[in-house]
Amino acid sequence: MQAHQPADPEQRCRVYLGEDGQRADSLAYQAPPLAPGPRYNVVTAAAVIPVLEALLPGAGPLRHSTAAPAGLPGGYPVRIVDGSVVLDLPPGLSEAEAIAFNERMAGGDGIDHIDDDGTVHLTAASHRAVAEIAPELAHPIAVDDLAERAARLDSVLT
Repeated sequence: MQAHQPADPEQRCRVYLGEDGQRADSLAYQAPPLAPGPRYNVVTAAAVIPVLEALLPGAGPLRHSTAAPAGLPGGYPVRIVDGSVVLDLPPGLSEAEAIAFNERMAGGDGIDHIDDDGTVHLTAASHRAVAEIAPELAHPIAVDDLAERAARLDSVLT
């Protein structure tokens, strides 16, 4: 995570405030940078707990951000009421625009694109990063191959 805004405004995180969705993207860059590592898994786990609680029977409504609602790429603001999850996009932002933004930002995570069947294709930079270590890790990743690919990745990292 970088603490400085990318020069290209299209590559910056988006922050929307209030009911009218006022943009305040600079807020995403005010904290110090986070070093790479597994701590991101803890942050992800902590962020999903309110979503899981809101999906339980009898839970109150929740406005929150979550990853991949209805299988969409990336993260989105949602409203959860009575076990139903619906997008809660800011005014003026269409679902198509939100999806396009998330698809574009996936490149920063090394993802070029994802096929309709869930197969993940990596960016050229990702290919280069693993080429000398384990070239097969750069091959497209099919959902059915996730366990095998994770085991191979673990073997390379240990």
